[in-house]
Amino acid sequence: MKPSSATYISKQAGRLRSRIARLRIGRSIDLLIKPALPILASLTCSSIIGLSDAYLAGRIGTEGLAAMAFCEQFWFLLSLTTSALGSGITVGLAAKNSTKAQYFLVTSLLASAITGVALLLASLLLAQVLRVHPAWLNSESVEIAGYFQVCAYSMLPFTILQSQCAAFRAANRNGCVLRVWLIAAALEICVANLFVFLGWKSLAALAASWGIACFTAMVDGFRLLSPGLRQFDLSAYKNASWKEHFCDAKFIAEIGFPIALSELGLVASSFINLHMISLLPEAKTLEAAWAIKTRLEEFASFAPACAVAFAVTPFVARYSHSRWAGKQRWATTILLTAITISTIAPIVVCAILQTTSGALVHIFTTEAAVHEKTCLVLSLSSLAWPFFTLTQLFFSALAGKGKTFLPSILTLICILPVRFGLALVLRDYPRLEGITAITISGVIAQAILAICMISYFFATMKKRTKSANRMPALVGSVSAQAMPELP
Repeated sequence: MKPSSATYISKQAGRLRSRIARLRIGRSIDLLIKPALPILASLTCSSIIGLSDAYLAGRIGTEGLAAMAFCEQFWFLLSLTTSALGSGITVGLAAKNSTKAQYFLVTSLLASAITGVALLLASLLLAQVLRVHPAWLNSESVEIAGYFQVCAYSMLPFTILQSQCAAFRAANRNGCVLRVWLIAAALEICVANLFVFLGWKSLAALAASWGIACFTAMVDGFRLLSPGLRQFDLSAYKNASWKEHFCDAKFIAEIGFPIALSELGLVASSFINLHMISLLPEAKTLEAAWAIKTRLEEFASFAPACAVAFAVTPFVARYSHSRWAGKQRWATTILLTAITISTIAPIVVCAILQTTSGALVHIFTTEAAVHEKTCLVLSLSSLAWPFFTLTQLFFSALAGKGKTFLPSILTLICILPVRFGLALVLRDYPRLEGITAITISGVIAQAILAICMISYFFATMKKRTKSANRMPALVGSVSAQAMPELP
């Protein structure tokens, strides 16, 4: 081989190595997986609580499962505010320095306590409304009212617990998130099974066990936060500008409100689905099937999708707003890695579920009719999981950039009018059953939403790139070697 050819090959190999080093894909995977795994484990613990409740409700009978289908939607309706708070707290703490982070944390805990009291009162009011109007939903609404009568008292500790977990995620202390949810899951499962063993087979008993678990986990969360708050100067916090505290609370609301609005659309969509199911023949059987499907979906799809999404948000919040091109590339690399993981994982889980759904459903119910309908709905709804995962990922990335309003509007449009309209159209199709049409409409609407979310994200990135190109030449002249090493 000629020396010139060898030199050329050597130079090309060197350029390839330098490009790989700049991308640092291996390191991006490491930095993404490390925070995502504890978050995944904690969300899995939360979903195991739901699976345990579905299993115990199955011991009560079809009526218990049918009632749980509505209980879950009411619970989401009340608790969506807590997830919105958590998103605002995570993004806010990720951008604060150590001194201001302490003030922001205390303000967020106070805001979560006030929100928890409001949710407690809302739960008590909801219980009374369901008791006064028992025919509002279905024949089990009185049992649902008893559930929320007891569940109301868990709202305050649950809201504070969600805020604590958001603070841990912002500080990259995801092991603490795992710890508090492990405590909550273990205690809830043990206490709920004890109540059933003692003969207290009711949804109210399950709600009581959940309240005990939330309170214990919240106390442990304060124990984990105490080292960081031990040096907190309360007098300086009181003497600080209340305008700054108000701005912190306003920031949480500005980030969280659109997220809560989008989740409200998801809850409304679920209520519409349940209402349409209640009009079909064998409504109680279909409602029981929907309850099992939702719990398994939360375990197999919601937990992994949100784990990766929660891990991405702090990276995007820290680096995407920077004027330094190196930091922007770093945020993009992390995001591309997350997209790859989020595309492959749900497809694999969906394929496994298609072959194991019968055995999984048999754990929750032995009634042949409920078993058959659950397998049908679960197999169809799992087709939406890859689209749901991508939607959550890009929504969280946009939240990290502080853009949540338009994605929330897109979510409302796709989840409510688009999904509901498709369900009405497909319901009249001769070859589709009512429950099949409702499920397929959800898959199509989720795919449309994922496409819209991805398009908006890349449009935002393109706009950001154009503004970066108009920066002064002084910024563009800084070499990549002068960039500080990223964590």
